[in-house]
Amino acid sequence: MKVLFVTVVASMISLGSFASIDIKKEYRQLKVETSKKIKVIDKKLDKLGVKLEELTGEAKEELNEQYTYLEEMKTNLEVSLIKAENTTEEKWEVTKDKIEEFADDLEKRIDKAMD
Repeated sequence: MKVLFVTVVASMISLGSFASIDIKKEYRQLKVETSKKIKVIDKKLDKLGVKLEELTGEAKEELNEQYTYLEEMKTNLEVSLIKAENTTEEKWEVTKDKIEEFADDLEKRIDKAMD
């Protein structure tokens, strides 16, 4: 009975280690993918900044507000990505999905602001 118990406990510890390794691997992958998306977002924000410089009056004020908000969203995305490294196994999938959705939403908002 003791041998069975020790075997079960050792297996659980081993599985926990593998899960931790998988999360670290998934985090690295998420970081790479999101970093690429952030580079695209930066380029789009640069283009939006050029468009902003060309505008005047109320249109410029409105776009400037959007631009500032989009910049803040990008910063929040970067912070969320950093914090995700310490996410627990139980919360990993939700955290990962939220970051991916947030990045996609941000890019869509920038595209909409460009129109």
